[in-house]
Amino acid sequence: MQEVNQARRGGEMGSQILVFLARRARAARQAFARESSHPFGCTAAQLAVLEGQAKEAQDSFKLAQALTSHVGKLNGEDWPRYLVEFPRFGILDVALPEGFEDQSSFQNACPSFELPHPDAMDAEIPLLTIFIDFKEVDQREFKDDERFHVYIGERKQGPNLSTNDWREVQAYVQEQRALRA
Repeated sequence: MQEVNQARRGGEMGSQILVFLARRARAARQAFARESSHPFGCTAAQLAVLEGQAKEAQDSFKLAQALTSHVGKLNGEDWPRYLVEFPRFGILDVALPEGFEDQSSFQNACPSFELPHPDAMDAEIPLLTIFIDFKEVDQREFKDDERFHVYIGERKQGPNLSTNDWREVQAYVQEQRALRA
């Protein structure tokens, strides 16, 4: 994972990352195969370390593959902002309503997406903001909260809608758009 993040920040291409991770995974598997063919030549702890390295390399490789298929290229400009700010978030698993822009910031607990205000006078204040928290509850900063939160305007108070059901978010956004049309 560190290699993926470092490569992303450095602007290297995805193919270079995939080649590196493939070599790392192959080397770890080969080392494990060599060691496990001589079971008395290494300790159980050494085998566990080798297994962990192989698994880590394979997980990194799978993540890099998923990301490259999702965004096409792996230079800094092509990465969705939410992945830059929250690299452990993974690929977004919901389809955002039309017009929402990725405004994610590491200063928040999770990725956020804003619908810009159509009136140029209020351009600084988004019309709607959707926060999408981690799918796995144990990765959330606030474990008792719902996964999706929708705010109207400046977000000075709590969310106008909090739910674990994405369909409720879609219906609420559609309703708010109709009220402001």
